[in-house]
Amino acid sequence: IVDQIFVGNGVGYNYGAGNYERVHGLLKAVMRWTALVGIGCMLLFEAFPAAFIRLFGSDGALYMEFAVRCLRSYLLLILFTCVQKGMCNLSAVHRSCTGSSAGGSYPGSVFDPVFSAYACFCRCDRYFLGSTGGR
Repeated sequence: IVDQIFVGNGVGYNYGAGNYERVHGLLKAVMRWTALVGIGCMLLFEAFPAAFIRLFGSDGALYMEFAVRCLRSYLLLILFTCVQKGMCNLSAVHRSCTGSSAGGSYPGSVFDPVFSAYACFCRCDRYFLGSTGGR
C-alpha cells in the first residue's frame, strides 16, 4: 500500500507536469525492482527452504521432507506472481493518476484468471504426478 501511494504521487505529479519520460522511467524502475525482489525471494525459497520452515517448527525428518516439498511447490510461481501483481497494480495506479480509473481494472481482470489457471495446472500436474514427478 505504501509503495502504491509513493508511486501514485510520483506518477500523478509528473504526469500533471508533463514529464512523461519521468513517468515512464518510474514505472520501468518499479517493475524492475519488483522482478528483482521476486527473483531474490524465489532463489531464497528454492535454495534454503529448511531455514524458512524452521521458523515455524521442525517435528522430525518426515515433517521436514514434506514441508520442503510443499514450500517449493507452493512458492514455485512467486516470481510470476510478483511481476503480475506489480504490473496490474502499476497499471491501476497509472490509469487512476492519469484520469482513467476504469481502465485500471482491465489488466487485473485479464491476467488474474490466466495466471490462476496456470498455477492450478502446475498444482494439478504435481498432484497427479506426485510431488517428485512420478508415482
